[in-house]
Amino acid sequence: PVRPSWRADSLAFAYGGAGGKAIVYDLGHQSRSILGSPAPVTRLAFAPRGNKLLVATPGAAFLGRKTVTTGEIEAIGWLQDRATVAVESGVTEPLVRTFAPSGRPLEAFRVPGRVLGVTGGLVVTRTTNKILAGWRTKRVSTVLGVRNATVVEHLEIG
Repeated sequence: PVRPSWRADSLAFAYGGAGGKAIVYDLGHQSRSILGSPAPVTRLAFAPRGNKLLVATPGAAFLGRKTVTTGEIEAIGWLQDRATVAVESGVTEPLVRTFAPSGRPLEAFRVPGRVLGVTGGLVVTRTTNKILAGWRTKRVSTVLGVRNATVVEHLEIG
């Protein structure tokens, strides 16, 4: 299932609907809008301010109607006002890319491990025995030590 995302003003949320399409439900107007991005939607993330919605499918990420990157999407979210997408790169460390609100590419950097999420303005990754968070100021901290067999699926930092 696709985790819903609330808009910053809490008056709308996006969710994955029937057929794998992204749907925005506007509570103020009691209306639904089906987004035109390809299906199936795998991840959704509203901007921390405003109404920009970042949408991921298995092979691409979209900011509004614009395709911002392609590849196997590991995670999406926001670093400040920058849309952020982590793309799996095979045996190479994942590539994290940031984008302006217009969808223009801003920066790209690699991170160790598998990207679990972009939350609380941080990129969160899982290495063999650690959960790491950081990269906002190019600094990284160990958030949690974990055993190899430990499963971590969702992690939110507020």
